[in-house]
Amino acid sequence: MKKVFLLLLDILTFPLALLYNASISGKCSLLADKIYTFIVRRSFGKAPKSTLLRRPLYITGARHIELGENVIIAKHVRMDAVTYYEKSAQSFEPRITIGNNVAINMQCHIGCINRIQIGNYVTIAARTLIMDHTHGTSTAEDLKLPPRHRKLHSRGPVVIGDYATLGEGCAIMPGVTIGHNAVIGANAVVTKDIPPYCVAAGNPAKVIKCFSDNNN
Repeated sequence: MKKVFLLLLDILTFPLALLYNASISGKCSLLADKIYTFIVRRSFGKAPKSTLLRRPLYITGARHIELGENVIIAKHVRMDAVTYYEKSAQSFEPRITIGNNVAINMQCHIGCINRIQIGNYVTIAARTLIMDHTHGTSTAEDLKLPPRHRKLHSRGPVVIGDYATLGEGCAIMPGVTIGHNAVIGANAVVTKDIPPYCVAAGNPAKVIKCFSDNNN
C-alpha cells in the first residue's frame, strides 16, 4: 500500500513541475518530499519530525538506522543496514546512527554490518561511500571465490566526528575514525584514521594540513 501511495505522489507532482515556474515547482517538490518523509520515516529505528527525506531513497534495514534532529537526506541515497547475507548465510546486528543537523547529499551509499556512527553537524557531499565491511579478505581461500560469494567481513566500525566535512566522491573504508572538524578532500580514499582538525586528500588519503581549534 505504501509503495502505491508513493507512486501516486510522484505521478501527481510530475505535471506540476512541468506546468509551473521553478519557484512554484520547487515548493511543490518540497511539499511532496515532506509527505514522503511523513510516510517513510516511521520505518526507521528513530527519525524525528524535523527529518527531511528527499525522494526517492533506497533503504534496507531501516529499523536499524537512527537519525538525529534536522537531518536532511537527498534523493537517490542508498543506506543498507544488512541483517542477513544470503550468499554466505551470515546474520548481523548492524547499527547506523546519524547525529543532529547532518546533511547527506545525492547518490551517497552507506553500508553497514557492524556499526557506523556519524556525529553532529557533519556534511557529506554527493557520491560519498561509507562502508564498514568488505566482501571477504585477501586470504587465498577467499580469493578462490567470486567476490559476491565471499563472506562479508568487517574490520571494525566507522566513526565520523562532529563537524567533519566529507568531499564529493570520497570513500570511507572499514575501521576508520575521522576526527572532530576534519576535512576529507574530493575523491579521497580513507583507509586509516584521520586526526581532528586535519585535512586529508588523495588515494590512499594522507593528511596534508592541520589547524588548531582556535584558528592559530
